[in-house]
Amino acid sequence: MAKRKLSMHIVVSEYLGVACLAVVIILTALQVFMRYIVRNPLSWTEEIIRLFSAWMIFLGSIVAMHKKGHVSVDYFVNLLPVKMRRFLNLLTNLVMIIFFCFLTWTSYLLVGEMKGTNSSASGYPVPLFYWAILIGAAGMLLETVIQTIQLLIGWKDYGKEAEMHEGGSII
Repeated sequence: MAKRKLSMHIVVSEYLGVACLAVVIILTALQVFMRYIVRNPLSWTEEIIRLFSAWMIFLGSIVAMHKKGHVSVDYFVNLLPVKMRRFLNLLTNLVMIIFFCFLTWTSYLLVGEMKGTNSSASGYPVPLFYWAILIGAAGMLLETVIQTIQLLIGWKDYGKEAEMHEGGSII
């Protein structure tokens, strides 16, 4: 039950990301139709596509963090002894936590600075764009903290898991 509650933000991120992709596809097709068939391009679609693309990217980053799907080069790490791999994974997670804290905080400040500003063509509030960064950074921070706790809890079993993945991982 606890695992399901922890994963709810992943399910929401996946569905919202798919919805954003659908909006991007529909608006892009509409813009192509209006520009090349009707010969009367819409001025607002580019800004809306950019907004939904940003949301799609940052929501997808949360899901990729959860599934450990971000690109990594672990060839040299896999050559190290298990204890050193364990330490490097923990160190990497701590650096990521610091980075995501910084990114969350600075995007929070940007949302506040852009308050009351609207985009030029479509008129949507500009902070909506920066909210994508804030939500994405906070979600990746949450995932990294969860993974770090799991790493610390399973510290004794780490060697067994590492031996199963001996010889590199498929990315």
